[in-house]
Amino acid sequence: MAVLATTSASAQNNWVDAGMPYLSYGVRQLLSDTVADQLLAVGYIALVNDFNSPVIAQYDSGHWTYIDGFAGGGIYTVIRYGDTLLAGGYFHQIGGMPIDLIGAWYDSAWHAFGAFPTDDGVVRKLRVLNGSLYAVGSFISVDGHTCHGVAKRVGGHWENLGSINYPVGDEPIVLDVCEYQGNIVVGGELNPVGLGNDLIQFDGTNWVNVGDGLLDGVGAVTCLAVYHDELYVGGGLYVGAGSPAHGLVRWNGTEWRDVGGSMRDIYGTTEYNASASSLLVNDDKLLVGGAFGYAGTLHANQFAIWDGQKWCATGDSIGHKVESMAFYHDTLFITCGDSLNGEPANYVARWVGGAFEQICEQVGIAEEASLPNAIITIGPEGGGGRTIFGLPDGFFQVTVFDATGRQVASHWINSHDGRAQMEHITHAPGLYLLRATGAGYIGSARFINTF
Repeated sequence: MAVLATTSASAQNNWVDAGMPYLSYGVRQLLSDTVADQLLAVGYIALVNDFNSPVIAQYDSGHWTYIDGFAGGGIYTVIRYGDTLLAGGYFHQIGGMPIDLIGAWYDSAWHAFGAFPTDDGVVRKLRVLNGSLYAVGSFISVDGHTCHGVAKRVGGHWENLGSINYPVGDEPIVLDVCEYQGNIVVGGELNPVGLGNDLIQFDGTNWVNVGDGLLDGVGAVTCLAVYHDELYVGGGLYVGAGSPAHGLVRWNGTEWRDVGGSMRDIYGTTEYNASASSLLVNDDKLLVGGAFGYAGTLHANQFAIWDGQKWCATGDSIGHKVESMAFYHDTLFITCGDSLNGEPANYVARWVGGAFEQICEQVGIAEEASLPNAIITIGPEGGGGRTIFGLPDGFFQVTVFDATGRQVASHWINSHDGRAQMEHITHAPGLYLLRATGAGYIGSARFINTF
């Protein structure tokens, strides 16, 4: 396994807060609106502390404005369909007019865009696939058609795609939709009668499984994308419960496969949840955002880059999961939490670094399933750091966690003749966990910091 480190992994500042001035506690989607030449952000965004009266935040060359008037619920998704701007969610009014779940802006006014239930339901994602508009979410019907959370715009109304049965009282929550090999694929929290859980596809006539289906080890499918002619599926996938991969898996039309070790938790293991929440294809790379600590064996906090063979990372610390990504004027924007690299942030960040692939690890095919563990020991503090014994020769990324699981340090080391020098950890006394990944091995050990 070859490791390429083009810059240090520690204390990077490739992301900065995008300066959104409105109240927020989470952004659900970012959209590059090429018609209006703006970046749009929707989710839990409001002018006052009332997120049932949300706004659409608009970013235009460094300046933020907003679209208001929504009431009765939140906004989850936006899309440009031709010249029409559509907003979806669980709101029931726009500008004082009764508009349920989807509103359409045209002729200088908002209009209803389908007869959805007035008392329930959520539109979670709007997508245009090969020129056709799809709405997915948790709504039973629209325009008189029983849809079970999946509808296609045909002419001036919505229609269902075939028919599918769900247990009474167990309506689906559809979270994403894409097209793969001519079929419409949907993922979410699904429990259809006679099919696998959480991922199904419509072949033009019937709803069927994708392959044999994701029958085990699935919490919920949250994102879908097609990259290099393979279907990528992200979400609450658990290897320990029977999933073919952890947090992210791919389907090539014949078999399910791991994605270079897929997503790992903050300890670099599959013991805890680690999931992809957003996928974006750009410049022949698959950008992956989510809630994870590692991509394969490479430390990658919430954001990683996959090129079909290896994972790359940027060395940044992103608060909260990355739920959506979009390019605006060739700059990548992501959703985040309230911190970036230890600095305050307001849930939207923009990239100010150079190339995304700042730290890359080659993933060999034979190494994808598992990597051997290196038995390592850590010497006492001295001379400005500690000596790590037992690693094979090569470059390793060292990541240190405190007793609560919080990452406190990350940097690269070069092991030679079974010895490597790590930097001094300037943190409070206590028990710490060190993980060293790279060169085909994973090693871990604990040490006590006494000063």
